[in-house]
Amino acid sequence: MASPHCLLAILASLDLSENQSLPSFSLSPSGYARSEVSFSETTLKLERDIAWWINGSKGEVRVGITIDIKRGSHSIEIKSWTPELDPSLRNIHRILITRGRDGSSPTVKGGPLTIPFHTLLLDKPRQGEGDLVFTAGMMLHDLAERIWNAIDDADGIKAKKRNK
Repeated sequence: MASPHCLLAILASLDLSENQSLPSFSLSPSGYARSEVSFSETTLKLERDIAWWINGSKGEVRVGITIDIKRGSHSIEIKSWTPELDPSLRNIHRILITRGRDGSSPTVKGGPLTIPFHTLLLDKPRQGEGDLVFTAGMMLHDLAERIWNAIDDADGIKAKKRNK
């Protein structure tokens, strides 16, 4: 079975036409950016989806974040992407969060994830404003542990169904 992957495109303010990529879940305040969370079958599909959001935006999408969850190992790979001058993308940051096994602690390599203020809000920061920073601790406790708990819950439900 292919492992599910999650995709989040930040500042994907697109007018969808014939080639639509409809999210499984979408939040979009009127007049602002759209975020997408969906499930892909492969890492290649995940990277094609983020390329569609960034390259299809005609320069409006300045950064994309992919979150790749490996079912077997429960590792979580977070990558940030920016547009390149040619039609490809540039991976500018990679973070790997690995679940601890047999009592060992989880690890976060490559953190923190920083999204520059001007890239996210298309403006210079004012007094008291700054870059959006996700620390290793935030990614571990606010993201990874929730993902792992959801995987454990889903695995528990599947096990109960098999035992009936």
